[in-house]
Amino acid sequence: MYKLYKDPVEYANYHFSTYSTRAKVYKFLYISLNVLILLATMATSIITTLMISHLVWDGFPDWFFFFSAGAGALTAFFTSMINFFVIKTQMKELRLKKELIYQELLLYNNKLTYKYARMDRRDFYLFNSISRIVGSESAQKVGGYDQ
Repeated sequence: MYKLYKDPVEYANYHFSTYSTRAKVYKFLYISLNVLILLATMATSIITTLMISHLVWDGFPDWFFFFSAGAGALTAFFTSMINFFVIKTQMKELRLKKELIYQELLLYNNKLTYKYARMDRRDFYLFNSISRIVGSESAQKVGGYDQ
């Protein structure tokens, strides 16, 4: 359940790579759902055009026209709702966490802030910062750190 790390840098790198992988998966889902919306809309327009031409010349049952247009519209609606309200927000959140972890690693490696300039508590501050970014409960229990 819990993984032990040698040092806080390994902990930060693990979470950085995890968020990078998850962001790529969400980006793939985002792009594939956009393509699905495009294909559903294109199929609906082609079927509608064919049915209108059949209605004008041959006659075509009305229920088929409404069924195919409704199915395409519902598919486009639901995939766009999932795409914009779920996947896009998850993708933005993962990118933000990844960037924050990367910034903390830069500060730690270059000793650019007061908390990383002190050698005695440097590792603790990095672990605590990464834990707060990740949302770990262990960072909430540890006291004595003001961000």
